[in-house]
Amino acid sequence: MGENHTTKIEKPSFDALMDYIRRTENGKMNVMLEGGLRFADEESKTVTWEFPIKEWELNSHGGLHGGIIASMMDYGMGFWAQYFCDGGTVATASLTVNYLKPFPADDTVILTAQIVSAGRRIISATADAYIKSSGQMAATALATYARIPRVK
Repeated sequence: MGENHTTKIEKPSFDALMDYIRRTENGKMNVMLEGGLRFADEESKTVTWEFPIKEWELNSHGGLHGGIIASMMDYGMGFWAQYFCDGGTVATASLTVNYLKPFPADDTVILTAQIVSAGRRIISATADAYIKSSGQMAATALATYARIPRVK
């Protein structure tokens, strides 16, 4: 139908993006989550993160708080969307999280995110979150990110 209007711009390295997050967001939620990048593949547009569950993230029932799960999902997909943004930045336009089962305390969230499409204005992504100890899927998410062009 439409033409592909993709402009090839050199992407920052993963290390450069992680350094940027550490420098600009010290003490903020993204740093507090202590997400560790475990795998990234540009061809399949897939990235895997690992988030250790900490006591401050627990709800009153002793499981991982739903808002923290949503934050992890947004962080994992948003970071990857940023990578495919060709030098600009992104803002979350929508985020839908489906909670399938609770994440227990003293475990780790394994989150795999994939870019579904990266258009000129919108980037769409999905994510699945697993309980590391059991390998069970515990949450899924779908997000849309708006591209914010770099100011020249």
